[in-house]
Formats: sequence, C-alpha cells, structure tokens
Amino acid sequence: RQYEQSLQHIKQAFMVYRNIGDTRGEGNCLGCLGPVYAEIGQLTQAIDVITQAKEISRELRDRRFEGVQLGNLGHVYMEQGSIELAIECYLQAMAISREQIDPFNEVSLLVNLGIAYCRVDKILTAINYYQLALEKARQISDKNAEGGCLANLAFAYISQYNLPKAARFANLALK
Repeated sequence: RQYEQSLQHIKQAFMVYRNIGDTRGEGNCLGCLGPVYAEIGQLTQAIDVITQAKEISRELRDRRFEGVQLGNLGHVYMEQGSIELAIECYLQAMAISREQIDPFNEVSLLVNLGIAYCRVDKILTAINYYQLALEKARQISDKNAEGGCLANLAFAYISQYNLPKAARFANLALK
C-alpha cells in the first residue's frame, strides 16, 4: 500500500516538473522511482526509469547523480541475477566516486563488487574488493563499514573453507 502511494506521489511530482520544464526535477523523480519499482519486484520498470535518470544526469553533466544512478542500476541488476551487468555498473560508479572524492560511497561500491564476485564464485576477487573496502573504511574512520567489511571477509573465507581466517575476521567484526 505504501509503495503504491509512493509511486503515485513521485509520478505526480514528475509530471509537475515535466510541465514546468525542470529536467533536473524529472531526473530526480525518475531516480526515486527506480528503487521503489525494484522493491516491489518490477525490475524491468526499475531499470527503465533508472536508465532514464542516468541519461538525464549525463545531459546535465551531473557526475555525482550519474554515479548514484549507476549504483542503483547495479543493485537492480544484482537482484535480477545479471551479475556481469551489475559489476560493470558498480565499476563505472566507483570511478565517478573516486573522481568526485566520495570515499563513503567508494567503500559501499567496493563492498557491492565483493558481493557480486562472491555470487559468481570468484572468491579471491571478492576478498580483494573487501580488503580494499576495509582499508578505505579505516582511512575514513567509518566503524560501521569496517565491521561490515570484516564480516564479509569472514563469510568469503567460510566459502573457501578457510575456517581459521574466517574466525579471525568474524572476531574482529564483533569488536
């Protein structure tokens, strides 16, 4: 019920922005619609509106917003099981995060890349991304992200049956 209400409100706002010729407002609305569609399982519609938002961000030369939309596309592709497309989006979004000097988003994208590589059983690559995320999280003193990275490393080592390393990272995550 709340999702349908959210969709209606965002669509109404979109039409207002379209009627007054506010392209940025249209893009923001499309960017908001995507995650809502994804949440209710309408992945094709989510991809469509996020792609439109990404194109608007490129027209406006808004790199930060473009990076957000690439990250959102990555999430939807992951949900859809299109892991290679998700990885491609996450890599593009990460390049923008680095360009925009957004280390918090960079940590998140590194973790997402690790998760994506775990999904396709490229555990060593996943571990590498988790390690990079952990280093960055420590650099910016993000304790929550650091704990998440440590937990992800523990799970990755469990999947490799390396229980001593898994236990070490799990214990660190709990501190």
